[in-house]
Amino acid sequence: PKDKDGDLVASGGDKGVIKLVNKRTGTAVWTVETKEKLRSLAFSRDGGILAAGGSDGRVRVWTVAAGSKPVEVGTLKGHSGWVRCVAWSPDG
Repeated sequence: PKDKDGDLVASGGDKGVIKLVNKRTGTAVWTVETKEKLRSLAFSRDGGILAAGGSDGRVRVWTVAAGSKPVEVGTLKGHSGWVRCVAWSPDG
């Protein structure tokens, strides 16, 4: 997925690492390790927050900003299986 302006692209996978990359320069903005296999990523509508769903049934949420370190702002628990899809509502 991409942020609101399309400058940042997020990726994740079986290694449990999320990378945020500036697509214009190819430079990694930040990398964070979750220790869980990742199955889904989604930027909030304004591009300021990134959610990641994983194999542990949790959704982790970070603030996203170019030039700054990721800040985990929360973890949503309670799903009984892998979180294969995350999405934001249109109104935030």
